[in-house]
Amino acid sequence: RYAAKLTIDAFYYRHRVDEAELPRRCTDSGSLNHYAVVQPGNAWFADCDTWDYDDRGAFFAHPRLDGRADNDSDDVVALITVEPPTLDSDLTLTVVARNEEFGHTRAISAEVRPEAISEFAFMTLADQNFGSGAHTYGKVYSGDDINYASGGFAHRDIYAEDGIGVDSGYGPPSFVDGARGFDGRPGGYADIREVFPEPVDFDAFWDDLALIRSVACNSGGLCLSRTDNPALGLSSTPTAWLIEPQVAGSSMNLRVSVAYSNSSTSCLTSEEWWWVNSGSASWSYLGTYPVPLNGVVWVDGHTVIGRPGQNSIINGAMTIYAGRNGSTKNIILASDITYQSGASGLDVLGLIASDWIIINPHAIGSDRVLNLSGAMLEQSGTMWVARTCGYDGSDVVSQGSGYPTLNTFGSQARRQTGNMSAQFSVRNYNFDPRLERLRPPLYPLVGETWSYGNWKEIQPPCWARPN
Repeated sequence: RYAAKLTIDAFYYRHRVDEAELPRRCTDSGSLNHYAVVQPGNAWFADCDTWDYDDRGAFFAHPRLDGRADNDSDDVVALITVEPPTLDSDLTLTVVARNEEFGHTRAISAEVRPEAISEFAFMTLADQNFGSGAHTYGKVYSGDDINYASGGFAHRDIYAEDGIGVDSGYGPPSFVDGARGFDGRPGGYADIREVFPEPVDFDAFWDDLALIRSVACNSGGLCLSRTDNPALGLSSTPTAWLIEPQVAGSSMNLRVSVAYSNSSTSCLTSEEWWWVNSGSASWSYLGTYPVPLNGVVWVDGHTVIGRPGQNSIINGAMTIYAGRNGSTKNIILASDITYQSGASGLDVLGLIASDWIIINPHAIGSDRVLNLSGAMLEQSGTMWVARTCGYDGSDVVSQGSGYPTLNTFGSQARRQTGNMSAQFSVRNYNFDPRLERLRPPLYPLVGETWSYGNWKEIQPPCWARPN
């Protein structure tokens, strides 16, 4: 039951005190609600990161069974406590169940976690190749081969549907920190089917992405669509949307603008025009909106993040999804994207393009460095640095000052690899280890199963024992 709620809202434990929980008391001394108590079934304080529990609470009886005389004799009631995830542990639930007629009480403790695709440093359907001396610190999955040039190291498990280190000029990595290899070839490595009963199917992610759109437009998210959100007051459909994150104290707002015109040239389609010209487009301000409590934003069109020369700073948890199945759209990255809390804290961003994620070459400033934080999914393609003719043409990033540096901090999921090696002289792909337990809101799951770790039966806590 609790896991099902986490499927819809990955931060449910931060947003609500569940109906089956003990009353929570805020212990965060920096919160305006320090030492205040929230009763079960109510919203939790947005500024309170730590809590404990009152000693006593009423056991929860499922509303579909409570009060039914024919079931009362064998009903089981429950009471739970919740510990938020850390870098070293998943979200931990303590569940006490009691059969009140017979006086039987049992308690278990378990860590609960879905496996999201954001947990993989790289997830690619095509070959995944790494250059000389590469270290991979997150899990890697390939729908084909995984290859490392000389001196490569894998610090987490790697999964290849075909082979590991089999292509000419490459080899396997050195496995360290307990990492293992899994592939589809007999002998040598463990069988990938031990972990993935079926190959990863990107088409299966469309259902999760449809849920993002539904939650954004019908369940408290931010729905940027003329059709699905008439309250925006748009008289015509924009050709693109510009989102500029703005930190305001301890919260974040999104400054949203729209554009109604673009162009095409002899070598640029009207779609590709946005890839290189988003910074000079004619934008009309639409409004400034707080990031919704559930952190879910859906955009019905090509979506530009930031402007050249800016740093888009993220505070909090948010997922932005552009387009949908049957009407795929790009996300264009036009600025640096960084977390206010850096590599610690709970800031997390998911960027999902139903088509491609494009780097506007003008996003690279005078320092010749582009910093991009976040978990990114290119549902129908890859990440690509735009050139003079969009997909083709001459390189723009190198003009005047040589090839720049790319620093990423997050994860990548795509159908095929892009053109990063041809556009950046230095590429530092840094996995965000928090993503192993910190899922961006509604980010797609690898499968339909949940992980239950450290499952153990414990003595009923004091608060659960009969008087």
